[in-house]
Amino acid sequence: MAFAYRQTTPRSPEAEPRETPRVTVPTVSLDGLMVVVIRHWKWVLATVLAFGLGVLIALPFLTSSYEVSASLLVKLGREQTPPPVAGTAQISATPYKRTEDVMSELEILSSPALVERVVKELGVDYFLTEPTPQTLLQKIKAQFKTVTRAVREAWTEVLIWIGLEKRLTPFERVVLTLQGAISTESVKRSDVISVKMFAANPEAGVHVLKRLLELYQAEHIKVFKTPGSTEFLEARVAELREELAAIEAKRRSFGERDAVWDYQEQHKQLLVRRHDALQALTRTKESRSQLVSEITSSEQALAEHPTEKLTQRVEQVSPAVQTLQGRILERKAALSTLRLNFATNSQRVRDEEAQIKELEALLARTQSSFVAQQTFEVSPARNDLERSLTDRRTRMAGVNALASRQAEALAEVEREIDRVAKLGEEARRLDREAAAAEQSYRLFVQRLDEARIQEALDAAEISNVAMIGEPVASVTPVRPRAMLLFLASLGAGLLASLGFFILRDALRPAVHSRDRVAQVLGVPVLVRLPEVRS
Repeated sequence: MAFAYRQTTPRSPEAEPRETPRVTVPTVSLDGLMVVVIRHWKWVLATVLAFGLGVLIALPFLTSSYEVSASLLVKLGREQTPPPVAGTAQISATPYKRTEDVMSELEILSSPALVERVVKELGVDYFLTEPTPQTLLQKIKAQFKTVTRAVREAWTEVLIWIGLEKRLTPFERVVLTLQGAISTESVKRSDVISVKMFAANPEAGVHVLKRLLELYQAEHIKVFKTPGSTEFLEARVAELREELAAIEAKRRSFGERDAVWDYQEQHKQLLVRRHDALQALTRTKESRSQLVSEITSSEQALAEHPTEKLTQRVEQVSPAVQTLQGRILERKAALSTLRLNFATNSQRVRDEEAQIKELEALLARTQSSFVAQQTFEVSPARNDLERSLTDRRTRMAGVNALASRQAEALAEVEREIDRVAKLGEEARRLDREAAAAEQSYRLFVQRLDEARIQEALDAAEISNVAMIGEPVASVTPVRPRAMLLFLASLGAGLLASLGFFILRDALRPAVHSRDRVAQVLGVPVLVRLPEVRS
């Protein structure tokens, strides 16, 4: 037997308990299975052969499918370069980025829109039309397909009627079927994409897959385009050209209005002039301070001499006049010498002429005569003090005039420095604007050239995705797998037959004791039956 039963009855009637008998629990073992196989080996063999024969009979009626495959290589190309309107133009080819590029291509390739375009171009009839059967087997197979299709359509109508499915047009059915037949995947550790399609007709499958890949490459180029970039860049270049021309016009107008030939050099020369003027003024002030001190000392010394009584008076030409005349002659001689060495309008000549004029004015104000001889009881040094004081005062007048002119010249240099500084700031601002505008103009011109190159490459349909050979169909059908189905049918037949006989033995009633008889029949048993071993 296929089952071993546990003993549930007591060994002696004296030790038999007064309780409801327990139910026998069957257990499956390998020995029991072997017993079933040996006992019913004919039926098991017949079932296995029947399953195998059924599969062999059904195989010719199953639709054969060929595998059409192609490979795409995702190379480094202009698709990895940012478009001309982007901020940078550097190729990014990190390993993670390459994986992302391949996955992006997979998304484009698996787009339902591509499948719909293929079906629209080839037509629904291209996929639904079947070849005319020639042989008897082909006719039987075609009739079988017709019946199967009718049954499937009837079942679909039932599902549509109860609301479990949606009614599809022939175009939609073809698109869904074609989508299910196409599979795409990336080859590990490479930049290759494998595309496969299962088709009943290998020639038609090759044609469909080839057309699909052509549409994919066109869609790939279209996806990586940047629409409107060339028009935008052309408009921006024209605007920058006008802006640059306006800035250049401002610079020319500024140069014609305010002559700043070289701000740095001009500012440097003005600083040198200011330094020289400041040093000259400082020296003049030092000389004036010294003269003031000398005049004060002379006046104090002259004031200390007492006034004496006049005893005799003799008038002569004033020594101051003679001195002034002598100094005027000396200055004129010096002026003649300066005119030989310097220009007429030079600073030295003007200063000398100013001193001569001041001496002449002083001479005009000075008395022409003085008391030449008087009898006084005075110190002989008084006359020397007076002459020295007059000379110092004359020099003081010249020094004051010189200091005034030097101060005015220094102020003029300061005003010129301020003016040049303001003009230099304006010139630098215009230069910065011109440099920025020119840099932007060159950048946009470069990007415009890149955009035009991109358009030319797009027009030539140049991309970084290349097809590795043409799509190729398998030599033999890959579906259905006859050997696998046949072996599976043999295994299914074996399991079905074993399951049937094991289940039948499990459901068949077995009597092993008096209590089991009473339990099955539902009446008390007065006679003890001997136990029967399986």
